[in-house]
Amino acid sequence: EKRLPNSSGLVPKWNENSCTQCNQCVAVCPHAVIRPFIVTRDEADGAPHPNLFTSVKALGSELAGKRYTLQISPLDCTGCNACVEACPESPKALQMQDVEDVLAGGGDENWNYAVSLPERGDLVDKYSLKGSQFQTPLMEFSGACSGCGETPYFKMIT
Repeated sequence: EKRLPNSSGLVPKWNENSCTQCNQCVAVCPHAVIRPFIVTRDEADGAPHPNLFTSVKALGSELAGKRYTLQISPLDCTGCNACVEACPESPKALQMQDVEDVLAGGGDENWNYAVSLPERGDLVDKYSLKGSQFQTPLMEFSGACSGCGETPYFKMIT
């Protein structure tokens, strides 16, 4: 069951130019709706809406030749803003925007495409904060209240 429309009507938009790929935003998302993906340039170019499937050079020697993208499930986001608040960058690498604009631009199609790509979590140290977020969460889209602080912990231990 999808949450659209969420009570705020807002979802995060990624600003790749401010992002350091720390994955803190991913770690605090209580519903696993914001996720990092390790992709190839061909996979990024093959997205349903490649102009919105932004990717940048992945940081770390273990990811040489790969790209990093952050994708958001606009139909499952509760608009709690926890990801934006967790971002340590200035300016923030995430900003809230109208969910209808994201859907009109094909955000849900890009999300579905991203989760269908090969998993590459084995390329990184899954015991680090950054690396753990590349692993497929075993708990996602929980029924918890928007911004619940308990579900990210449960998601991490799974």
